[in-house]
Amino acid sequence: MQRISIENFGSVKKFEADVTDIMLLIGPQASGKSTISKSIVLFKSLKDEILNYIYINAFENLLSLNYIIRKILTYFEIQLDHEGSSVKYQYSNKKYITVSSSETYNLEIKISSTLEQELNLLITEILNYKIIFQEQQNKFKSLEELREIESDKRLQFKNFKSRIDQIFEEKHSSVFIPAGRSLMSTLTDQLQEIKNPDTLDYFTKSFVERINLLKTYFTDDLNTLIQNKDIALNLGDDLSRLLKKI
Repeated sequence: MQRISIENFGSVKKFEADVTDIMLLIGPQASGKSTISKSIVLFKSLKDEILNYIYINAFENLLSLNYIIRKILTYFEIQLDHEGSSVKYQYSNKKYITVSSSETYNLEIKISSTLEQELNLLITEILNYKIIFQEQQNKFKSLEELREIESDKRLQFKNFKSRIDQIFEEKHSSVFIPAGRSLMSTLTDQLQEIKNPDTLDYFTKSFVERINLLKTYFTDDLNTLIQNKDIALNLGDDLSRLLKKI
């Protein structure tokens, strides 16, 4: 069972709860509901961001696991600006990450030994693979060999993705849906025109990018979807009758 504990973060003075499939947060405006929701999404998204960071960045930017997580949290724009602020996310009994503020308000990150060991092992494997992949690319290859290398790269990424899902005991990817649906709809339409999408905060950017990816799957209107369903049902009936005759 995953669990989150928050102290003195934003408008949240103290909060602790199990993270279940359905959580209902009720409270007045500015009581910390959004802070709690974003914190949960942040820690659930950490596994994907760690994998992407390792794959994208050069070796000199992969100094340590603590350094990697610190860089990602900076990208998330996490600021614990109160003394005694802390957020702890427990993925299982022996796996957790705690982020707290020091006396100088710098982020202090504590990773449980079990989680740290498993992640360090995976990071080492990925770095070794990146070295091998780079050596293969540097050699003169035929077009067919280059295709095989790229295909192997995709398979390896899928394998590493499955591994990090197992480490964090979380198979799904999370997304935070911001308030203001009409604003988000407008922003989605204009995302391609924004000169620097990285200026958007992490949660808004992540939401908008996912909407853009899903757009291609929902291009048909309702009538077309109904017609396609009827056609599929008729084909299924015809196939059933044919199989019975055979």
